[in-house]
Amino acid sequence: ARWRRRPQYANLGAYRRVLTALDPYRVKLTAQVDPGDLVVPFEGAAPSWLLPGQQVHFRHFKLIQNRVGTISIVNANSFVLVAPMPVSLPAGAQAIVMAPARLADGTKVTRYSDDAQDVAIALDVTPGEDVLYVPPAAPSVFAGYELFDAKPNWTSSLDVTWQHPLEEVDFGRGVTWHREYIDFAGYVIRMSYNERREAKVRDIVDLFWRQRGKCGEFWLPTWSDDMKMKVDMLESDPVMRIGGTDLFDDYSAQTTHQAIYIQFVDGTVATRKVIGFSTVSDAIGDDTTLTLDAAFGSGLTRSSIRKISWLMRVSFATDQLRLEWVTDEVANIQLTFQTLEAL
Repeated sequence: ARWRRRPQYANLGAYRRVLTALDPYRVKLTAQVDPGDLVVPFEGAAPSWLLPGQQVHFRHFKLIQNRVGTISIVNANSFVLVAPMPVSLPAGAQAIVMAPARLADGTKVTRYSDDAQDVAIALDVTPGEDVLYVPPAAPSVFAGYELFDAKPNWTSSLDVTWQHPLEEVDFGRGVTWHREYIDFAGYVIRMSYNERREAKVRDIVDLFWRQRGKCGEFWLPTWSDDMKMKVDMLESDPVMRIGGTDLFDDYSAQTTHQAIYIQFVDGTVATRKVIGFSTVSDAIGDDTTLTLDAAFGSGLTRSSIRKISWLMRVSFATDQLRLEWVTDEVANIQLTFQTLEAL
């Protein structure tokens, strides 16, 4: 069939410099803003990245046209616009910070018929003109490092790649020389955090900012059922008995598995450092014992435990964080972690 419409292409060169909305940096209006109003109230305290002089994009499904305003003053839970609002904004509308950006060198258009096409637009935010963001303090800290225990989605696979780097030197004379320049086995973990609401997305963005990408270290549970407690623990006893000696054989001489994360059936959690591995042989079997840094005040019963996982010291495996916004309130995130020594 012959397409009857000739393709039309805009002169994109005239629109190279644009303003783009930075979706993670947004606040939600708590009350309606009427035409002529200057004050825009929003939920919560003013975030550190909301500053005078910034331009904000107002978004709501009832708005027919996009509206952009410039902030003159930021208060505790509102900001003041430079010019009065020309239209009405309902409660629940979003004010999203915008930043100068440029269209990428190429813009790809995929045509499926004479009147259906996809346009892929890439925008590069101008360096130095994006949001200056200061994240809040870590909400949870264990043994001097932040604890990140947001559960991943099991609708997508949790991928683990074991790594034990080996350096090989081959002089081309037959015998080669090998060196293990890292004397512990680590692994890279990829977890999916899908369909996260804005508050949960913000938690992950804050973590990434606090860690400065790959620079920082923090704790992460494996979310696996890594061991089974064999005997109930008394309230003053810091020694946990695990069935079998495999745990001792596999982990007693390494430096990466040095803490545990316990999930209880009532929804609460507990964390403990492992300060020693040993074995025990008696009438009930040959087992591994873990000496923990603290006992459980009311004791610990097997029936109260849902799962015991290793708590790993990790860093982000990349300096980039990608957010895939499915809607204006829901995002999918893929995070990749590199395990470290817990020294």
